[in-house]
Amino acid sequence: MSVNEMDHDDEERLLQSNQENDHEEFRASPASKYSKTFWHSFLLFITFIASIFSFVALEHRWKHPFTIPKISSQEVCEHATARPSWHSLPLHRRHAYTRAVQRLTTIPSRLGLNTSLYDDFTYIHIQLTWQVHHVAVSLPFHRYFVHVFEQTLQDEGGYDGLMPYWDWTLDAQSPLDSPIWDSWAGFGGNGSEAADSCVEEGILGRIAKPANYSECGYKPHCVKRVFDDSKQYGMLHSKQWNKEIVKHIIEGSKTYDELREGLENGPHRHLHLGIGGEMPTASSTNDPLFFLHHSQIDRLWWLWQQRNPKTRNVEFFGPTALSDDSTEPIRASLHDSIKMLGLAHDIAVGDVMTTKSELLCYKYKLEL
Repeated sequence: MSVNEMDHDDEERLLQSNQENDHEEFRASPASKYSKTFWHSFLLFITFIASIFSFVALEHRWKHPFTIPKISSQEVCEHATARPSWHSLPLHRRHAYTRAVQRLTTIPSRLGLNTSLYDDFTYIHIQLTWQVHHVAVSLPFHRYFVHVFEQTLQDEGGYDGLMPYWDWTLDAQSPLDSPIWDSWAGFGGNGSEAADSCVEEGILGRIAKPANYSECGYKPHCVKRVFDDSKQYGMLHSKQWNKEIVKHIIEGSKTYDELREGLENGPHRHLHLGIGGEMPTASSTNDPLFFLHHSQIDRLWWLWQQRNPKTRNVEFFGPTALSDDSTEPIRASLHDSIKMLGLAHDIAVGDVMTTKSELLCYKYKLEL
């Protein structure tokens, strides 16, 4: 065979091989093209779904930019820190607390109102006042309400401590000498007669517009105090919130309802009445003393619970607000909701029955 004949045969075999390969590629190409189209469409679909979730999340942040993250209350807090007594704080720490409160009066409303973040607390308290006083939820509501205020002081007011409580039993013998009335490291004293009972000292004297809401609605005004020197109850009604009274309530209350009524109608009520002015009204939160006072009430409930925590950390019963179509009170339940109207998450009563949860995570010292 000649060289030319071999070359010709090789060329024919190579051409035949290429045609077969082209034929195989032609047969495989539709599946390959289909596979590529499928995965391309699938990736586009995943990208579209992810964009929807991102938009929903972003829209939620626009509508609720300051919502407090909800933490499972069922988790146990292993390292709860004790809230301090106002009396135990050094002067510079007391002053730091009052400055943090003052800052909240300069921060815009979390609720979208044309007033301050501090005013939000008064607005909420007024709106809910008939639902959270003289009913079973009174103690759990105020426990959570004070906690939200504490968290707001830390997150928005720059306060680096825990919520203090005012143990007014230490001042019962001489109420007017309490350090709580200090003008620099406290909340000022009685209202001035020359200024229509407006408080002109302490933090309230430093705030340009101390209060914007009253029981009548939006009404900018000064915060007033009118100390009551009652012949029956003593100065600031101190005979109703001394150590003996408190000890009797803590030791003598066998049920939650007895304790709640004893505190609410006793020391709680009489300190509000004794200070007078703003404090005996639904807008009592205009006076910053409200939060230290209710931190003390919370402490007394906590002390009662510690005497039998297994039972008392879940013991909750008593009346709720009357229903619209009945004069009989609806009995309370641990599943009842604690409303915050947008100031924070609504939660169930059972979420705040113990302070040793990840939601609250604080305690008090174990002595009256």
